[in-house]
Amino acid sequence: MRLAARSCAALALLALAACDEEGTGPMQRKPDVFVWRGTAGPGATLTVRNFAGDIEVQPSADDSVRVNAALEWRGSETVPTDVRFSATTGATPGDVLICGVWGDGRCTPDDYTANVKGRRGLDAKAHFTIQVPAGMRIVAQDLSGDVTVAAAAPVRANTLTGDVRVVTAVGPVHGETLNGDVDIRMTSLGAGTDSIVGKTLNGDVFIYLRDLHDLDVDLGVMNGGVASTFPLTDAVVDKKSLKVRVGTGARALYGYTLNGRVELRQLDSAGRAP
Repeated sequence: MRLAARSCAALALLALAACDEEGTGPMQRKPDVFVWRGTAGPGATLTVRNFAGDIEVQPSADDSVRVNAALEWRGSETVPTDVRFSATTGATPGDVLICGVWGDGRCTPDDYTANVKGRRGLDAKAHFTIQVPAGMRIVAQDLSGDVTVAAAAPVRANTLTGDVRVVTAVGPVHGETLNGDVDIRMTSLGAGTDSIVGKTLNGDVFIYLRDLHDLDVDLGVMNGGVASTFPLTDAVVDKKSLKVRVGTGARALYGYTLNGRVELRQLDSAGRAP
């Protein structure tokens, strides 16, 4: 089973079937099975890839990157032996690739595969908690699990089955899942042209902004509805789409779901959802 480096959407559905298998026996959890520490250079990128389990990225209080992984599994094994972890630094100072690898799979900058023989390893879930400094770009890719990112940098967050939640003041932002909800909150748009994209096939998409300026808004659904809490007097709206150009329209804002709702919502002056 292979995860393309660019998007979880390219995964075969066979991966889903593998992740959904459940073992028998008591549920067990072991924290800190993997711990890694490093520092980030200006403009560095953190990439994290996971086969099953949640990814949570939080702000760091300094310029350090801190990675902790916990394993959760059902069965009598002390610790599943078919799950391992890796941390690889990149060519750019501060770049790091963090991976949870199942079976004989591998993880490189261009390739991520899982190769689990029989049932061993399929019951395990790896839950990552990662702290990153402000300005570090985030690429978080999962197959089966929620992805939650709070950052002050560009973010790309993908999962196959699970919810995606992103809070940041710097774009571009791309949140995507096949089965789950997408919640993107931009506390500041700034003066750039960075895009904001939220997509799912089965679930809702909510995009929160404090204000609107220089946006090309395109919201759409196949089965569901669209809405906005902003007063968009010039918007072209019907039951399945909402389109409007605000100011120069230099920044793309795109939200789409096949089955669900897409809503553009306004944050209050403190950057909070009402």
